[in-house]
Amino acid sequence: MIKVLGPIIYASDFINAETPGTSDAEKTSYIYEKLVKEITDAGSCIEDVIAVQKYVTGMYDNPSTREAYSNHFKLYKPSFTVVTYSDLLCEGGKTSDTCKVLIVAVKGCSKGESYKGLKLDRVVYPSGSPLEELLGYSRAVKAGPFVYVGGTTSVLPDKSVYGADNSEEQDKFIWNKICSFANKAGADKSDIVGIKKWITKDYSGTAFMPDSECQSLLISEVPVDKLTREGQLEEVELFAVIGIGSGKVDKSFSTYFDGF
Repeated sequence: MIKVLGPIIYASDFINAETPGTSDAEKTSYIYEKLVKEITDAGSCIEDVIAVQKYVTGMYDNPSTREAYSNHFKLYKPSFTVVTYSDLLCEGGKTSDTCKVLIVAVKGCSKGESYKGLKLDRVVYPSGSPLEELLGYSRAVKAGPFVYVGGTTSVLPDKSVYGADNSEEQDKFIWNKICSFANKAGADKSDIVGIKKWITKDYSGTAFMPDSECQSLLISEVPVDKLTREGQLEEVELFAVIGIGSGKVDKSFSTYFDGF
């Protein structure tokens, strides 16, 4: 499936028993190639990709597919997020699906093209994580005024979880952390137009946006079976449009966020 909102292209597909390939890694490579072809047919290219997301079930062998991701995207370092579901019905899939792959591209950003008078330069912002360098992804990516910060948690450098099993503490920590990355890319809190939160059954917090002045905000909360580490209750993504809070960018740009 492909959706085009302004210069942003969303392309997604599911992996199941009918997907060509004899392993999850081969099936994933097939889907990556298929989705890249779809965005190319829509006028974009792999260099324009700013985010790759995988929604997986317990039947999907995620570790074996990391090489498939790196083989396709390591050079371009988009954001990369993986979350686990019991099934993919909430993402529009069928009970037989084991994985959904979504790639997001901003058409022309790798070439510095313009959209409505705004230059779409692509810049990546790593966090310094060794895994980011190993696999080839970034914490945040900016394409002109559009800023996307990938899945952010309260996991610390020593792999412990800040505020383990405490929703309020994780809310505050993640909010400050994710806003700091958006700020590095040039976005203020008033520029944030979309937040997606994956939450476990033990999460008891609220959809948080304590400092935002943006009235075009879309917040979605999606229940998941588990996150990477014991005590993690949530993972958060953020989408911002630089200048929308100050009125320098048309408010209609906020509608380009599809909730991912």
